[in-house]
Amino acid sequence: MTIHSEALLQDLAVNVINQAIKDLKKRDPVKALDALSFLAGADFEIWSTTAGAEHLNPFRMLSIGGAKRARA
Repeated sequence: MTIHSEALLQDLAVNVINQAIKDLKKRDPVKALDALSFLAGADFEIWSTTAGAEHLNPFRMLSIGGAKRARA
């Protein structure tokens, strides 16, 4: 069985984005702020493209209820 090298990167990117969304809900303000910085940062486009989700708009996702819809 051959595994494409980018498949593992895609899984990693999806998991990193999902974890950032979960961290937004944490009571720990440092984790929440770090997640917010990641999701609104300049590098987010690279992560979302690698995840195969180029359509993700971080500002829409961070709006009320947006993160819930992004996880679904």
